[in-house]
Amino acid sequence: MILADKIIELRKKAGLSQDELAEQMDVSRQSVSKWEGAQSVPDLNKILKLSEIFGVSIDYLLKDDFEKPAPEISEIITDSKPLRRVSMEDANKFLAVNERSAFKIASGVALCILSVVPSTLTGAIFPKDDFLNCIGASTVFIMVAGGIFLIVRANSTKKGFSKLLEEDGFTREKKSKEKENGVIVGSYWLIVTAGYLAYSFITSNWGKSWIVFPVAALLTPIVHNIEKKIKSK
Repeated sequence: MILADKIIELRKKAGLSQDELAEQMDVSRQSVSKWEGAQSVPDLNKILKLSEIFGVSIDYLLKDDFEKPAPEISEIITDSKPLRRVSMEDANKFLAVNERSAFKIASGVALCILSVVPSTLTGAIFPKDDFLNCIGASTVFIMVAGGIFLIVRANSTKKGFSKLLEEDGFTREKKSKEKENGVIVGSYWLIVTAGYLAYSFITSNWGKSWIVFPVAALLTPIVHNIEKKIKSK
């Protein structure tokens, strides 16, 4: 059953006309009519509001393979504790906080990469008379920092939506199974970073030591698989 059919079915079960639903949704009746005619799709805020009005999960509204309404979140029991139902206001606050966090995390990563630029420009990496090399290296670091900033921010924002919608690895079942995962991978990257900084400060060979990061990134899947095998024992 597609979203349009679900809206029609839920509206009728709730005893609402298109005008009454439109009033509760703060939209025009024509908007509701287009949703039910599959001519347009409500945005995320409207999906959250529909979920709240009809008392069904967001998954039920968005996923075609859900043929029966899921129970209200407040009625689902995990570890004998009722889960809190997320209102549209809560969801909007969460998305706003997640967006700010995504920006800060991406900025922090970008600044770490840009930290080598001053040393590059002052000749700590290249001879002072090799001006073109200094400028070229600095430009590369700035471009890499910009690209990483965009990637990290987009990925962090996407994870926020996945958490809210309980998709990908953020379903309750997967989170309970993988709650202890990530310790070895996290320790691995701490060791890599510490080794990079120690070697770079001792040798002052910043022009070559940065290669440790792309190499470490290529080895990360191997470390992750090792961790999964250890956890499965």
